[in-house]
Amino acid sequence: KDSFFAALLFSIVLVLLIAIGLLSVISQSYGLGIPVFWSVILFAGVLLVRSLFEYELTESRIIGVLLSPVSHLLVFYSKVTALFLVLCFVQIIVFPLCIFFFALEPFRNSVILPFAFLLIGNYGFCYISTLFQFLLFRGGNRPFLLTIIVYQLLFPLFISVISGMYQIILPVYDPATVKFWLQFGLIYDMCFTLVGGWIFELLLEGE
Repeated sequence: KDSFFAALLFSIVLVLLIAIGLLSVISQSYGLGIPVFWSVILFAGVLLVRSLFEYELTESRIIGVLLSPVSHLLVFYSKVTALFLVLCFVQIIVFPLCIFFFALEPFRNSVILPFAFLLIGNYGFCYISTLFQFLLFRGGNRPFLLTIIVYQLLFPLFISVISGMYQIILPVYDPATVKFWLQFGLIYDMCFTLVGGWIFELLLEGE
C-alpha cells in the first residue's frame, strides 16, 4: 500500500516537473509524451518492485513458502500479477496526464493498439523485474543492481513499445511498422515467460 502511493505520487510529480521543464519545446516535439510516459513508468515500477519479496525473504519466511503445498510457480505468478495490477492503476493516472500535458492523440488511428502496447510493456516489465528482484533479494538485496540489470534487459522491450505507440499517433502511420514492433514486444515477452518460471524453480530449490 505504501509503495503504491509512493510510486503514484512520484509519477505524478515527475510528469509535472518534466512538463514544466519542457514547456517551451512541447509544441515543437511531436510525440514527446510517449517516451516521457514510459520513462516515468519505469522509475515508478522500480520503486514498486523493490518491496515485492520483502516479506517472504525477511526472517527466513521463504522457508514457509517452500514447505507449503502451494506450487512455487503459483507464488511467482501471483507476484507478477500483483505488480501488473498495481502498475496498471498507476498508468490509469499517469497516461491521461501525459495526454493532457504533451498534447498526445494516442487513439488517432486505433483504439486497441495503444492498449496492446501498454499491456505488452507492463507484462514484460513485471515479469522480468519480479524474477530478478527475487534473485537479488536472495543474493543480499542490492537495489542498485536491480536497477542496472532490469534497465538493460528492458531496453529492447521499451524501444518496441515506444516506437510502436509513436507510429500510432502519426497522422499517416505505417501498419507494417506497427505490426513489427507489436510482434517484437510479444516475442520478447514470450521468451522471458518460457524461461522465467524454470529459473524461479531453480532459485527456490537452492534455498
